Amino acid sequence: MGLFSFAPKPSGISLFNQKSHSDLFDILINKGFIKQEQIKQIEEDAARLHLRKEEVIAQKGLVSDENLALVYSLLFEIPVIHLPVEPISPDTLKLVSKEAAIALKVLPFGEKKGFPNFGIVNPFLIVENKSLLIEILKKNKITPHFYIITLSDFRRHVTDYEKNAYLAVQSQEFKSIDLRPEHLAYNVVAKIPREIAEKYQIIVFGYVPGQLIKIAVVDPTGSNVDVILKTIAQRSGLKIEKYLISEEVFQKAIKVYEQPPVPVKAEKTVITPDTEEMANVVQEEISNQLSKDIQNRQELENVVKTGHVPKVVAATINFALVQRATDIHVQPYEKKILLRFRIDGMLHDIVEVPKTLLPAIVSRIKILSKMKIDEQRIPQDGRFNLSFRSREVDVRVSTFPTTNGEKVVLRLLDKSFGVLTLEQIGMQGKSFNDLITEIEKPYGVILATGPTGCGKTTTLYAILNRVKNPTVNIVTLEDPVEYEIEGINQSQVRPDINYSFATGLRSILRQDPNIIMVGEVRDSDTANLVTHAALTGHLVLTTLHTNNAAAALPRLINMGVEPFLITSAINAIVAQRLLRRICPKCQEEVKLTPAVMEEIEKEIGKIPHPKTFQIRRGKGCENCDNGYRGRVGIYEVMMMTSKIEDLAVRHRPSTEIDIAAKEQGMITMKQDGILKVLQGLTTYDEVLRVISAD
Repeated sequence: MGLFSFAPKPSGISLFNQKSHSDLFDILINKGFIKQEQIKQIEEDAARLHLRKEEVIAQKGLVSDENLALVYSLLFEIPVIHLPVEPISPDTLKLVSKEAAIALKVLPFGEKKGFPNFGIVNPFLIVENKSLLIEILKKNKITPHFYIITLSDFRRHVTDYEKNAYLAVQSQEFKSIDLRPEHLAYNVVAKIPREIAEKYQIIVFGYVPGQLIKIAVVDPTGSNVDVILKTIAQRSGLKIEKYLISEEVFQKAIKVYEQPPVPVKAEKTVITPDTEEMANVVQEEISNQLSKDIQNRQELENVVKTGHVPKVVAATINFALVQRATDIHVQPYEKKILLRFRIDGMLHDIVEVPKTLLPAIVSRIKILSKMKIDEQRIPQDGRFNLSFRSREVDVRVSTFPTTNGEKVVLRLLDKSFGVLTLEQIGMQGKSFNDLITEIEKPYGVILATGPTGCGKTTTLYAILNRVKNPTVNIVTLEDPVEYEIEGINQSQVRPDINYSFATGLRSILRQDPNIIMVGEVRDSDTANLVTHAALTGHLVLTTLHTNNAAAALPRLINMGVEPFLITSAINAIVAQRLLRRICPKCQEEVKLTPAVMEEIEKEIGKIPHPKTFQIRRGKGCENCDNGYRGRVGIYEVMMMTSKIEDLAVRHRPSTEIDIAAKEQGMITMKQDGILKVLQGLTTYDEVLRVISAD
C-alpha cells in the first residue's frame, strides 16, 4: 500500500498542523467507512458524553482500528506501522512517562538511524496537547520519527510499563505468582470490599486466621496502593505476603465477588475489625490528620517541606477549616503552585508549593473525589465528606485544565451550621416584611438574583425552611444539593445523562408539588417552565444571574418568556450581596468625615433609619482578617406593582424599572448596607467595595 511508502524522517511537531474534524469526516466518507447521515449522531454523542468525535467513532466500533489508523495517516501524512509483539524495552519507555503516554496515547518503541520512534494513536490529541509533547522532546533532547499505530497495539504495549514496574518492586517483597482465579473462594476475596479491590486492583487469595493474609497486586506503584496495604496490616495485625499478577488475571479474579458466599462461622474482615470504614480509607486518613490542627502558615509550610503529598493535602484542608475558608484554590504557575484560601469572600495567598508536587496533589484530590485520575484534558467535578472537630464537612471539588497544569478548587461546606433563617442572614425591616408577605402566597415566583457566590442559594434555603410544614409537598432541583433539609424532597441534576433543570422540572410537575425550588434559570426552557409552574398554582423559588432586581425582568424577556406572563407569575425579586462583618473582639468606635456623613444622610434620608448610632470598625486581631470576621447579607426586594408590570410589558430598560421601584419605596442594597453600617455590623468602606458607586 502506498501509505507505507512514506519516507519517515525525523521531524518536530510541525507535522501536527491544525486539522479539522470535517477533514476527518471527508476522508471517512470518501473511503466508505461511515455515511453522511451518521455524522450528526456522532456529534450529538460526542457532546453528550464529553468525548471527541473520533473517540465516539472508535468506542462505537463504527470504524475498525486499522481503518481509523489509515485515515489518520492520510489526513496528517504520517506513515502507519504495526508494533511487534515483543515487549518494549524499559530504556525506551523511559522517554515518555506512563502518565504522559496514557494522556497523549503515545508510545516510544525503538529507533531508526539513531532517532527514536514514537507511535501515535490519535494525532488530534497531539494537536490539543502540543505543549506536553514539546516538554517531553526538550527534556530528552530528541527529534523522533512519528508513526500512526492502532489503538489495539497501544493497549497491548502500554502494559509494558506495568511489567517494568513489577521488576522495579521485586526488592519490596512482591513475588510473582501463577494465580488461578477459578480456585479462589468468595469468603477469602471478600476480606476486602469489592469497591476497594476494584479501585486499587488488589485481591486477597489466601488467608490463615490469626496469622497471615496473601494479597495479589496489579501495580504496586499505583496511587495509594502502599497506603491500602499498610492500613490492612495495621488493622488486621496479620502478616502480609504480597504478590504480583497481570491485569488480565485480576479481571478474571474480580468476578469471584459475583459468586454466592459460602456459609461459614461469622468472622471479622481483615479490613475493618469493627466497622466498614475501610471503604473510604483515604478519607479516613484525612480525618486522622485533621485531628492535629494546623494553626498557622509556618506549620503548613513545614508540612509542605516534607513533600509527603497525603499530609500536604490533609494539612491544607485542615488549615483552611481553621481559618474559616469557604474555598481552597490550588493554583499552578509556570514554576510553582500557590495555595489560596477564600475567607469572608476575599482570596488570600497562603503558601507556595514546589511545582513538582502538582501531579501528585491533583491525583490525591481526584482519588478523594472519585474522579478519573488519568483524565487531564477536560474539567471534572466530584465531592467527598470529612469530619473536622466533630463537624461534618462536605467538600465539592472542581478541576480545570490550564497551560500550567490542572487547577483545583475545593468548596468547603460545613454542615454543622445547618440552614440559617432569614433574620440570621441579614434580612430586616421593610425588605423582610415584603418578602414574608410574598412567600406566604400559595403560588408565584420568588426570584433571588446576584452574581456567583453572593448567597442566593442560602436565601432560598432560608425561605424553604420557613415555609415547610407537613401539609405541603416541597420538591427541589439543585446543582448540587448543598444542605439536606428534613421533610423536603431534594434532587440533584445530572447534565451528563440529560437530567437538567428543564427535564427535571417537567418530572417534578407530575409529583403533585406545592412548592418547587429550581437551582437556577439557565435557559429559555427552564424560564418558561418556571413561569408556567407558577401560573398553574405552585410557589416556585429560583435564582438568576443579574446585577440588581430590576434587571431580572428584561433578562427573562430576552430568554423568550412573554412579558405579560412574567408579570403575572412573579411575586417578588430579591437582589443581594455579601458584606464582611466587623470583628466583635476588636471593634472600636470611629467617626466619619462630615462629607461621608452627608453622603450617607443623602442616601437614606427618605427611608426609616436610627437617629442615634455608633459607627464602628475592626482594628485587626488574631481572631479576624484585617478587622473583619464573618459575613452578612444586604438585600433589595422588588415587588411587582402595576407600574413595574406596565414597564415590563412595554419592554422598558432595567434603569427605568429600577427608578420606579425606588419611587415606590424599595430599599436598595446600598441603603440596606448603610443601615447595617449604622447598626455597627459592617463598615462604609465595605459597602462601597461591594456596591458600585452608581
